[in-house]
Amino acid sequence: MAIMALTASLSGCAPPGQAKAPTYASLGQPLNDAYVQLSVIERKLIEVNASGRTVRASAPEGYCFPTSGIMTGEASAFLLLQPCNGDTGKDVLSLSIAKHGLFGDEEPTEVNFAAFRSFLESQEGVRQLGLDAGSGAVFLIETMFEDGVLYALAKDASGTELSFSGQIICRAFTELNGRMVVVSAIASKKGVREPALMREDLAKIVNRLVAENSNFGA
Repeated sequence: MAIMALTASLSGCAPPGQAKAPTYASLGQPLNDAYVQLSVIERKLIEVNASGRTVRASAPEGYCFPTSGIMTGEASAFLLLQPCNGDTGKDVLSLSIAKHGLFGDEEPTEVNFAAFRSFLESQEGVRQLGLDAGSGAVFLIETMFEDGVLYALAKDASGTELSFSGQIICRAFTELNGRMVVVSAIASKKGVREPALMREDLAKIVNRLVAENSNFGA
């Protein structure tokens, strides 16, 4: 399934040295006790228990969590968001929630964010931002750090885009309740928009996640 292939490829975005989750289980399969657990599964709300820390993710207006796009693995959970009405002109959204912090056991300091930003701006880092992480022609548009969130905009011209996706990808890296969270938006092939507007919309989603997790207990 194309959507599932997309979710698997996006899980590759992690700071240098952090583990990736090569194997996922969908809701239709038994969830191994070693996997990141899902404590709440609803159409508009998911709560992830990542090694004792809970991250709450509510779907933005107009989007829902399809059960076929909810997966969990040993290192992270992956959540796909699709327009509730099936509108193929909207961006495809996803969240990846890891069982470790954004920088492992280290605090998300400005120094660590600066080092991560430098990595994303390197040749290897830019490739990791693409649909098929580590391969193809991926071009960095910009990076921006704001309020504890590192944003990266890229164009994937490798030809690996899926039937429903365009070439522009926007990712946001942050830490919520001590856990790494990556929020991604991939432009729809039918809904061509300016990259800057994609980043602005993604920032609204991230700010909402930050707000709903600020007073949410682990």
